[in-house]
Amino acid sequence: MSRVMRAVAPYLHLARVTTAFAAVGNVWLVILWSRAMAAHDAGGAALVDRPLWLLLVGGAACGLGLYAFGASLNDVLDARQDRAFGRARPVASGLVSGGGGLAAVVGSLMVGVLGGLVFGAGGVVLTVVCG
Repeated sequence: MSRVMRAVAPYLHLARVTTAFAAVGNVWLVILWSRAMAAHDAGGAALVDRPLWLLLVGGAACGLGLYAFGASLNDVLDARQDRAFGRARPVASGLVSGGGGLAAVVGSLMVGVLGGLVFGAGGVVLTVVCG
C-alpha cells in the first residue's frame, strides 16, 4: 500500500466513507424526483434551471459532507468511551489525533455546505440546520 493511502485510510475510516455512498444515492433520488415533479410545484424552478450534472455533483458533496461530519463528530466526542469499549475506532486507537479528527469534522462540514451552494441560499440554510 502506498504511503499516501496509509496516511489517508484512517480518515476515510473515521468518516465512514463506504456507508456514506448510500446517503449520496438517497440525495440523488430526491434530486431526480424533485426535478421530475418541479412542473407541478411553483417553487421547483431552481431545480429545472440548473444543469442536472451540477445538481448531482452538489448533492453528492452535500450528502457525503454531512454524513462524514456526523460520523467524525461522533468519534471525536465519544473518544473516551471508545477507548474503553471500542478500540477499533480511529481516534480511540490513536490512528487519528484529536486535532486531526477535529479537522475532519470542520472539513467535512465545509464540503457539505459548499455542496449546498448549488441549491441556492435556501439550500445552504437547510444544510447548516441539518448539520
